[in-house]
Amino acid sequence: MNTLYYSFMMSFLKENHPEILKSIDKIYEPDLSKISKVIDCYCKFAGIPIQQIVGEYINYSDIQHRYKAIAVVLRIFQPEKFTNLKTKVKSTIYKELGPCLKINNDILQKSIICACNQFDLYRDFKMEIKQIANYYLIDARFNKDY
Repeated sequence: MNTLYYSFMMSFLKENHPEILKSIDKIYEPDLSKISKVIDCYCKFAGIPIQQIVGEYINYSDIQHRYKAIAVVLRIFQPEKFTNLKTKVKSTIYKELGPCLKINNDILQKSIICACNQFDLYRDFKMEIKQIANYYLIDARFNKDY
């Protein structure tokens, strides 16, 4: 599913079936083993290889992709984190996300803080994260991954 098609589908749903988007927005994914699939889905949506965002040392230009991927994971697995920034990230998310991105807990913690701050401060960042999270949830449902 390419990004242009997805944009068309989202526009169609927003105009004709907003209740579907509202119901997707309320979905919470409890299966943390799917974190790697969310990261893969983000990379597919962004059109980048996963190698661009994994590892402790990545290009400065790719750091935003890492923050967005982390924000999408939080939006899907712990959405309450964005309504209350003082909420602690679940340790199980750290256990799954760190190895998936091949980074240690210190770098992951700093990346999570940056991702949350950007989600809180920048409207465009927030809208993009919501779109990508919805893309994952729709894609997972159509591919029977959900």
